[in-house]
Amino acid sequence: MKTNIFDGKVFLERMMNDYDFAQTIAEDFFKDIPLQIQNLKDALNADDPKDVQLHAHSIKGIAATLSAQALSDLAFKFESLAKKNDLDLIRTNLNELEEHFLAAKKEINKFLETK
Repeated sequence: MKTNIFDGKVFLERMMNDYDFAQTIAEDFFKDIPLQIQNLKDALNADDPKDVQLHAHSIKGIAATLSAQALSDLAFKFESLAKKNDLDLIRTNLNELEEHFLAAKKEINKFLETK
């Protein structure tokens, strides 16, 4: 079963069907996630599993709010791996996190443009 990149219907429902609010939240997502990913990379470079866990948790929550399920699921996996101090597996899959973000951003933009 393939995880959804983005579910616009659920996202808009979470935003109480307020399109302007949804747009504002999406813009915040576009700014915040790259910063969180960079913070996660910095924590990996510092071999700091607690910090990795913190940033993965932030990405997971933000992505879940936006209904970017694939990104949220992978961030959850990273959070769990960091709890086990398995940073190498996170490093191996870091590009996938960025790819999920870019895919979600593309789908969110497409969704917002059609409204």
